Amino acid sequence: MSPQAAGLHYWEWEGEGPPLVLLHGLNAHAMVWSGIAGRLAGATGRRLVAPDLPGHGYSAQDPGARCTLDEYAQRVLALIDQLGLESPGITGLSMGGRIALACAALRPEFFRAVVVGDMGASLTEEQQASLVKRMEIFPTSAGSPEEAREQLRANYPSLPPPAVEVWAGAGIARTETGWRWLADRQAIVKTARVWNQVGLDGNLGAERITCPALILRGEKSYINTPAQAAEIAARIPRAQLITLPGVGHHLSLEAPELFIQTVEGFFDRVGI
Repeated sequence: MSPQAAGLHYWEWEGEGPPLVLLHGLNAHAMVWSGIAGRLAGATGRRLVAPDLPGHGYSAQDPGARCTLDEYAQRVLALIDQLGLESPGITGLSMGGRIALACAALRPEFFRAVVVGDMGASLTEEQQASLVKRMEIFPTSAGSPEEAREQLRANYPSLPPPAVEVWAGAGIARTETGWRWLADRQAIVKTARVWNQVGLDGNLGAERITCPALILRGEKSYINTPAQAAEIAARIPRAQLITLPGVGHHLSLEAPELFIQTVEGFFDRVGI
């Protein structure tokens, strides 16, 4: 079992360089970063910390939690404080990217840099309805690890085999009758339903973000349009928008080499 801080289980790849927090997407878990963690540590030996967000992986969701993304951001900030991470960078994929934005908006002078992987400030009604439906129909159990992989492929057909292996392999646990997905289905569906609820004066507060920001969009994304990506980039004073050609929504999982190359170039420019 992984260690805990602020009530969140987390995985760590220790280094002596600048800290970097990695946030996974909805329905996933921290270990989806494991395939590229060594590369993201970089020549500077960054200290990488990847938490299981509430209701995901081994991190339980608090009873009565609102399950909003801003609530998750507060939990991430508490984890950062407990671990004593100073001036970290923060990188998030999908939901993790939206949470990273909220963290940087809540503490404008604290973060060294933020990377947002294929996620805008909010979803359209159609996008949100599709997300809720996807989370509602995702299974809670499987008869075998292979069935779990099939379930994942059915819901995320663009995932390559290595990504399916790590997502399913670390996302299920043995039971007396088979296997269960670790993700808290009730909490995840609730998060999808309250996705657009924000707590900063009814606004994401992106204009407050003062650190350098890299906004990444997958050219074939099903949930982040060019207009949505451009809109959030325009609201952040020091943001750069890059579209990854031929890539879908799960950037770091679908095209890890291109993702690393792009992010490393950004980190080199901002000194992290």
